[in-house]
Amino acid sequence: MEKSTYHPNLTEQSVSITGSDVETIIPRLIQDLEYNNTNLHAPALRQLLDIILDNCENKELSSKYKLMPLLNKFVGNVENNEEFVLSTTISHVIGVRNGSDDKNILAGVVTESIIPTIFSPDEKSSNSGSKALFDLIEENEIIRNSLMTTGFIQKVQQAFTNKQQSSSSSQIESTTPYHVKSELLDIINKLVTIQYLEKSNKVKDEESETLQTENIKLIKEIEKIKVEYPQVIPHEYNIMNGLTGVGQDILMDIISEMRNILDAVQFVGVNKKTLNLKNHSRFLKIVSTLDLQIEIHNSDLTDFELSDVDGTMKRISKKQTKYNTVSLIQVLEDGIWSFEAEFNNTSDLTGCFGIVRDTYIIPASTNPFVNPHGQHIAFMSGNGWYPQGNVFYKGTQTAGNSPFSINQIIKMEYDSYQSTLIFFVDGKQQPVYISGIKDKVRFIVHMYWAGSSCLIRSLNKLEAPTSGYVASEQAVQW
Repeated sequence: MEKSTYHPNLTEQSVSITGSDVETIIPRLIQDLEYNNTNLHAPALRQLLDIILDNCENKELSSKYKLMPLLNKFVGNVENNEEFVLSTTISHVIGVRNGSDDKNILAGVVTESIIPTIFSPDEKSSNSGSKALFDLIEENEIIRNSLMTTGFIQKVQQAFTNKQQSSSSSQIESTTPYHVKSELLDIINKLVTIQYLEKSNKVKDEESETLQTENIKLIKEIEKIKVEYPQVIPHEYNIMNGLTGVGQDILMDIISEMRNILDAVQFVGVNKKTLNLKNHSRFLKIVSTLDLQIEIHNSDLTDFELSDVDGTMKRISKKQTKYNTVSLIQVLEDGIWSFEAEFNNTSDLTGCFGIVRDTYIIPASTNPFVNPHGQHIAFMSGNGWYPQGNVFYKGTQTAGNSPFSINQIIKMEYDSYQSTLIFFVDGKQQPVYISGIKDKVRFIVHMYWAGSSCLIRSLNKLEAPTSGYVASEQAVQW
């Protein structure tokens, strides 16, 4: 049995460790952490944490002893055990001390340490984390801005859409406890409400003042009608603050017509009556069908320009003529995911759509067909490739799909339960598809010509697949 190379006695633990002691102790701790004997890991990590905390002025410890790659051995397991807790704590301390002084980045560090508590299956722990974040949101504008811009909204959306197959039946069940969803909705409502109030307080231009005056006139007229003609507007159906006081079922119908989840959140946060809609039996199902926020990882700022279209869609415009590929930030894992897009403004459609393994970082000027990229990217080509419409993966080409052209809507449907990616051209399912996808993946878009553009129309998580059997089906193994 392997034994630790460093065992401090009680006397040694009671005195501070000098610089020369650190240079002796840390290499021994590293040896313990590199051993396969798991009994040595937790004690070594605790001692290393103490040294990092006690040597706050020495910011070179991490780089000198290459601690971060060593800690990745335990952080990368993503298992909630003692080694994971200690290693992530050490990484957190090193990151804060040695990292940026940017307040927005530091605010993200604060919220990222609280958010896991909110997702706890224990309701009391979840409520405690929610209250802590709730208080920070009320007190700190930087914290609020950080939550709205660093992916918190995506975590909320994922909490409502993540599902898995029940172990006792064939039904698909939510993986997020109800109390977590309730806490998240309260936090989102608080964020939206405060931001709305802040913006309202800053609006002082003439147009806003005129609108406010008109609203006051409208309320007065309604109050007058209620007094003089009570039979026209019953009390329970009055109009207050510009929102029609209709029943919950009609309000749920309004939400179901919305496309973006942020619009629905803002609508629900208008007042106490609409906030109660979150308890409606149809609410969670409707929210799960709304469009996700489309976020793109731009690997080449000199070539790609990103812009919003109608608040829900995203346009990718190309500046240079060269091979280049971007991916969506959204990671596809549990569930059924749908992506719709179309190419515009290009005479020779050399663009393509596909998926990339989530662990692969796409560099600038990537041609998805050539190695090493082709070992991690699978895609279907347009009519500018030869052969046209083929599915490409790991150097092989499989024919059978119809090549797509300009302004045609291309849909990709990824099904984690079936481990498949199926292509559609203008709503028609194509026979060649990809199967056996066991990795986490992301959607990708490839473009070549300067002046061309791609409009990403939607990114959705579906309740059920829209694909079925088609003639001449052929699977390309992932």
